[in-house]
Amino acid sequence: MNNIKVILTLNLSINLILLLSILLFVQSPLYIFILVVSELSTVIGIMMIFIFGKNIKENERIEQKNKDSI
Repeated sequence: MNNIKVILTLNLSINLILLLSILLFVQSPLYIFILVVSELSTVIGIMMIFIFGKNIKENERIEQKNKDSI
């Protein structure tokens, strides 16, 4: 669970840095590249939330079954 929080926190901080860089480089030729990287990072973060959410629910079910069997 701690690893998930670290990964999601890193993703959020990277998204914030990319957002700030987008705002700073609006007139720059790097604008489109930074915008694409930011969008990809956001999509990856959303996918990670869904994947880790499913894994956490599965682990809770398995732990409950183990407690019931004891």
